[in-house]
Amino acid sequence: MSPGAVPPAPPPGLRRAAGVDDEGFLGRVRRRGREAAEFGVATTLLLLLIPAAVAAALLGSRRK
Repeated sequence: MSPGAVPPAPPPGLRRAAGVDDEGFLGRVRRRGREAAEFGVATTLLLLLIPAAVAAALLGSRRK
């Protein structure tokens, strides 16, 4: 690179992934949640249904 040249900017995805240093954990989680278009309804349902199934199995085993 020549001495007067400006270095190329990183791609937008890499800039978003790097985040801001003072953003904090919850800010990062919220930002990632907004960016996750591919997360989908099926994954959300799985995240809700798996703990519900475990809870039902644990509660069901108590009632004998």
